[in-house]
Amino acid sequence: MTHQLIGCRTRPRCGSRWLFRDEGSTTLETAIVIPLLTAIAAVFLGVLGWAWGGFTAGNAVQEAARAVARGDDQWMVHQHLQATLPDARIYWSVTDTEVRIRVETVARVRNAVLGDRWQTVVQEATAPREWSG
Repeated sequence: MTHQLIGCRTRPRCGSRWLFRDEGSTTLETAIVIPLLTAIAAVFLGVLGWAWGGFTAGNAVQEAARAVARGDDQWMVHQHLQATLPDARIYWSVTDTEVRIRVETVARVRNAVLGDRWQTVVQEATAPREWSG
């Protein structure tokens, strides 16, 4: 390849003696970026697993508090809640005016990058008693 003088510049660069090639850079960038994106996705899925555990526990606790506040049998609701969240510790506070439930459960996430992780999820729900009649 010959360089043609144009004013004070040459092609591809003024004063450049070496022509650098970009042929291997795409492969190198791909080799670096793909494992990095995979690791980020694995961490993101782990965080979503923890969030899903908290969402599931929160939803179950709210439904249980509403059911007892409506007048359903507390023992049956407790059994259903324990079946939904098998590793949970359930604390009840039932008064004439409200039903309060506190659940402590462990959200476990299996992840190839992070390994097996767990976090204690605490959810509380309060529902006012509904009296009929």
